[in-house]
Amino acid sequence: MLDMLPSWAWALIVAEMVGHSCTQSIKIEAGKLKLSQQETKTKTAEGNQAIAEKALSDRISGKAQAVAAAVQKARLEERAETKRQQERIYALQRQNEAAHAELAAAGDRVRGAIDAAAAAGASCANLSETSAAAGGAEDGSVAKFKRAGRTLADGILQLLATDDEVIRERNLCVDLNYGDKK
Repeated sequence: MLDMLPSWAWALIVAEMVGHSCTQSIKIEAGKLKLSQQETKTKTAEGNQAIAEKALSDRISGKAQAVAAAVQKARLEERAETKRQQERIYALQRQNEAAHAELAAAGDRVRGAIDAAAAAGASCANLSETSAAAGGAEDGSVAKFKRAGRTLADGILQLLATDDEVIRERNLCVDLNYGDKK
């Protein structure tokens, strides 16, 4: 049956097969080239994405480190300020205690002087005149002099107590204000 076809038909069939084979080969090579180009684009995009992710990660890390440093600095400043405030409070308390001691000593000296003057029979001129005008004895003026001295000493002690209350209230306010900063 192969002998029945003329040679030109055979040549045409072979040419068609070769042409078809070449066309398919060209299409395959073009597909391979497009695939290679697409793979290159994909790899480039993946590389760019990795670079962008690294840059973002570095930026976030840098910001986190900056925030951590700022928090640490703020804590150190807060501790230093707390220490300064405590030192100031302790200094004020020491001054207050010293002032209380001085005033108490002064009150004791005044009472002692009054008691000594009363024991020696000394009296205040105004009290003595009032007592003499009323016809009272020297003992009445001494008693009034003692009472006046005790009243003065008690007034000084009352000032001390008031001063102590004011300082306690101020310290409480400082503590409350410091508590608000936390």
